[in-house]
Amino acid sequence: DELQHLKFLNYFQLIEQKAVDAAPHTPDIIRSFIYILLNELDDITSSQSMAQVPAMNRNELLLLEFKTLLTKYFIEERQLAFFAEKLHVTPKYLSAAIKEASGKTAGDWLADMLILEAKVLLLDKQLTIAQIAYQLKFTDPSHFGKFFKSQTGQSPLMYRNQI
Repeated sequence: DELQHLKFLNYFQLIEQKAVDAAPHTPDIIRSFIYILLNELDDITSSQSMAQVPAMNRNELLLLEFKTLLTKYFIEERQLAFFAEKLHVTPKYLSAAIKEASGKTAGDWLADMLILEAKVLLLDKQLTIAQIAYQLKFTDPSHFGKFFKSQTGQSPLMYRNQI
């Protein structure tokens, strides 16, 4: 709005005026003005995005929290019970909530995360397929290869050779 525009115009003018100053603290002062600008922008966008965010139902909130936990623990934890415990719900309830909110099962979400990570690791040609399998906590490279092929339709080696 007009008031915000004037405020930012003032900040930019202050930065412009200070930029020609040869004082020893000029860079620090300019940096401070920039931090002020960034914080002001964050305040504006936060208030606008909060007003635009539709209310989430319980299942959508659980899905969001599940995806956050999944991002953090997908390599070490593969059991729905682990995530359900962290979210203080039963595995059955969590499974139903995720399916209802996203159309995908919790297992699908986990598999997608593992495949995405595997594909990133396969870009590093220094790593062997076995190293990648163990890094992703598969019991053996064969199990990893079968999992990768079932999800992507090609073996990890075929995928690597394509990229």
